[in-house]
Amino acid sequence: MPQNPKIVEIISIGEELLIGKVVNTNASWLAKEITKRGGRVRRIITVGDKIDEIRDVIVSSISRGADVIITTGGLGPTFDDKTMEAISRALDKPLKLNEEAFTMLKESLRRRGLTLTESRRKMAYLPEGGRAIPNYVGTAPGLLIKQGKTTLVALPGVPQEMKEMFIKHVSNIVSSEMKIVENELLIEGIYEAELAPLIEELMKKKQGIYIKSHPKMQEEKPRIRLHIYSSQYTQQELNEICREIERIIKDKLKCKITWIE
Repeated sequence: MPQNPKIVEIISIGEELLIGKVVNTNASWLAKEITKRGGRVRRIITVGDKIDEIRDVIVSSISRGADVIITTGGLGPTFDDKTMEAISRALDKPLKLNEEAFTMLKESLRRRGLTLTESRRKMAYLPEGGRAIPNYVGTAPGLLIKQGKTTLVALPGVPQEMKEMFIKHVSNIVSSEMKIVENELLIEGIYEAELAPLIEELMKKKQGIYIKSHPKMQEEKPRIRLHIYSSQYTQQELNEICREIERIIKDKLKCKITWIE
């Protein structure tokens, strides 16, 4: 029997995200990587650098029964890097110098020819019981810690660091046997409003699939990308379902449909 997908909530941390200075590409990248590994992203939330706000959303995610919580940002040496303290308060686990994290930090600084200062030393303090995640691209170690059924992972906000650490040390945590399979169809000659009732009808008829329409607005003639995906079928089974969907749409709406590779 396929296992249920891991329920994942992503918490993006940083004032720069809230004021629009930085585009939150980390969240979209993580959501895509988690989904293709069979996990289900249930919520993405962005908060600033205030300890109480970070703590509150972590407590909320745990109470909602998330299997995995991934935070990004706020692990550096500056005054506004407060993620570890917020996690400490959310889990009621004191911050302590983690010897594993401290060793990783000193080695990272050595490779870069940097000295160990008090502000940098701060990056080796983790909530008690946490495990350090190596950071070979930057300096701040990440965190992996359990709270009941929930695994909480804290990653840096720098995209290159976050991606490398996720792929090597976190991706297996969110993976399940239930993989996403998908197809895309391009529909020409009708508007989304004409297609919407039929999409609703098809989703009721074909349990276990999700259909999302994406109109291409800046075109001379109406064009719609139809994204069809499922975690309950094989790719071959979904291909058959999509061929049936294609036939039904052509018959009812008299439009042109091509498959997008």
